[in-house]
Formats: sequence, structure tokens, C-alpha cells
Amino acid sequence: GASQVVPNGGLDEAKTDFLSMASHQLRSPLTVVKLGIGALLDGTFGDVKDKRQIDALGKMLESAERLIELISEYLDVSRIELGKMQYNFKEGDLCALISAIVEEYQPRAEAKGLKLGFEGVHNPSQPPLTLRGGEFVVQARFDEEKMRHVITNLIDNAIKYTMKGKIGVGCEVVGGEVRVTVKDTGMGLTAEDMGIVFQKFRRAQGGNLRRRDGEPIEGSGLGLHVAKMFVEAHAGKIWVESEGKGKGSTFIFTIPVEGPKEEAKPSPQETPTHT
Repeated sequence: GASQVVPNGGLDEAKTDFLSMASHQLRSPLTVVKLGIGALLDGTFGDVKDKRQIDALGKMLESAERLIELISEYLDVSRIELGKMQYNFKEGDLCALISAIVEEYQPRAEAKGLKLGFEGVHNPSQPPLTLRGGEFVVQARFDEEKMRHVITNLIDNAIKYTMKGKIGVGCEVVGGEVRVTVKDTGMGLTAEDMGIVFQKFRRAQGGNLRRRDGEPIEGSGLGLHVAKMFVEAHAGKIWVESEGKGKGSTFIFTIPVEGPKEEAKPSPQETPTHT
């Protein structure tokens, strides 16, 4: 576009400086806000007895957390686009990681009256399985932090957009690829929605749904975009299938067991930041 008048370096350098500034300057005050509200809620500063105060603090905490998450997603997108994202590929058991994440999300699913289940399918004819203590283990090369990001995003969305029913998370090895599915009985997607959900800042039409208590369900329109970029960095593919509105949807991604042929090299310029 017109913005690329500056010969390579200049603009990118300015963006990179902004990135490092943003990572620290934007997050630090927010973290103070988040911790402060948390301390008020858990009684560190004395009892908060009034239910209205508790509700208000709860909403403030949720907003602070959302803002921290938004900034992280925005910085992730910028980092990926500038080629500054660092990847750390290691051998690991992806299905075990997913199973653990499903466990972590149980309380949230239960709070909404949803069933959340994990199914690890081990196909004995597939080579990349090792038997450990009587259990089959799917060894694949992946970046654990990035995969965790992708999986939590898919499960989080499924819980957010499913009002009743169940969410099934599956993991299996098929022909040298790990195939992960997150299937829900939620609002489903139109053909048009399916085309845009992975685009930057685009959300499905039903995305401005309201929860039962009238609060809009908020999303940045970046989560699935980042997930897609992370899956593609693993030389994988991600897509969604849905029978249509109100019929639920299934998000699926596959990554090669061996990891990408050309692994993205860690770049020295920027150390990864953790929230």
C-alpha cells in the first residue's frame, strides 16, 4: 500500500519500537488495575459486603482482563506481521496438552451448564505414537505456547457462543498429521461467516449476540486471525465447518507431526513478553 514509501527499515523499525514500548507501557498499568481489583474482591483490603460493589468490581476485573488480552492479541498480530514472532518448536504430546487445557476449562463450561469433553483417538497403525506406561503418546514437533493459544481460543469461543448443549474436543493422528477438532452445539455459521471468521478484525454476524443477562459478547476479531497465523507457522491448516445458523460448528486444524519443514528462526531483536 501507500504506507510502504519508506525503504524497508524505517517504517518497520518505528513499528518495532512501538511494539516494545507497547508491550511494557500498556501492560504494566493494566496489571496494577487488575491486581488491585482482585485484591479488593478477595478481601485483602477489608470486606466488600455490598453485592452491588462486588458486581461492579467483577465487571471491572473482566474488562481489565479483556483489555490485557486485547493488547496481547494486537501485539501478537504486529509481531507476526513484522516477522518478529519467536517460535520454539519442541517434541511433545499435543493430545496430552489439549486434554489438560480441556480440564482447565471445565469450571467455565459447567458454570454455563455446558458439557465439555475430550476424546483422544489413538490409531495404532500410525507411526508417531510411543507407548509410555501403557498409554499411547502422540509425539509431534510444535511450539507449546502457540498451540496453547490456538486451543484456548477455540475452546473459549465454543463456550462463549454456545448457549446450551455440549462441546467436544478431539485429537487424533491421521496420515502423519495431528488433527484437532472443537465441535459445539452453538449458534452455527452461515456460508458468508465461514469465509470471514479468520480475517483480521472481522467477526461473524451473530457475533453481536447478547448473553442472557443482556451483556454483549465481546470479541476483538483478532483471536481466530492469530490462531490461523500460528497454525500456518506450524505448516498446518485451520478451517470451520457448520450446517448453518443454529446448527453448531466444528473448528478443525491439522499440523504435520514432524513440524514445519522450515522452522521460523528465533530473532534476536525482541524477547517474548509474558503476561
